[in-house]
Amino acid sequence: NRIKTEENLCNFSNAIIVSSKNDKKTISKEYSINSNKIHIIPCGVNPYFFKPKKNSKKILGLQKNTKYFLSVGRIDPVKGLDLLIHSLSFLKLINPKFQFHAFHIGGVVKRKNKKCTLKGLNPKDFESTSQKEEVKRILNLSKKLNVHNNFSFIGSIPHNELSYWYSAVDLMAIPSRYETFCLVALEAASCGLPSIAYKVGGMSESIKENYTGILIPEGNTSDFALALNRLAIDTNLSEKLGAFGRKRAQIYNWEKTAKSEIKVWETLIL
Repeated sequence: NRIKTEENLCNFSNAIIVSSKNDKKTISKEYSINSNKIHIIPCGVNPYFFKPKKNSKKILGLQKNTKYFLSVGRIDPVKGLDLLIHSLSFLKLINPKFQFHAFHIGGVVKRKNKKCTLKGLNPKDFESTSQKEEVKRILNLSKKLNVHNNFSFIGSIPHNELSYWYSAVDLMAIPSRYETFCLVALEAASCGLPSIAYKVGGMSESIKENYTGILIPEGNTSDFALALNRLAIDTNLSEKLGAFGRKRAQIYNWEKTAKSEIKVWETLIL
């Protein structure tokens, strides 16, 4: 099984590279691995590629009088989209006049449906059975909680278009139940977009709490909604977090990541 295979690989390897302190702690504890052979090298981001794009909201066809939230990732229960739907429902309850919409980017869609549409995709538009089932579950929940018109699946988009989305929306919403290292939070930060996420896995290493975003206790959907409401209303705070995030993201560049990995290899072959 997977656990046994991972344990064998860890014991066989001369060096193990992980992306976060949390990963190192987990591997060392679960597989009884000497922590000295586990090296932490965070993922990187290209700050010249992921940077604020002018007129992005207009380019994507988004409305000026609506606040937009974005989540990015594969279609999988671990990504916590059901938690996000519950938060959107609570947000609607505490601020009934608030105009907002949440988009989710990700998932493998059928070839004929690959063109991005703001109207939203349905379960039949996705390729695999597991994706169809998860999309159906989330959309049914959104109808049940009366936020069906506030949430859309838009499928996958070309990687070079992501920076336009990060620049156009108002907040990054990351409701994941677990993340080893959240690269999308770093990409968003590089574009000046603050994130709201649950404090799980290595999330606290991708997002510096109250500096580049807000971290919420795991599964607390009402606090998540309150954070969305707070940053959507307090644009000064949101912009401040976005500016700090862009500055911090410069540290996590791929050149630095590559140099760190080279150093690990040098200890093995020299």
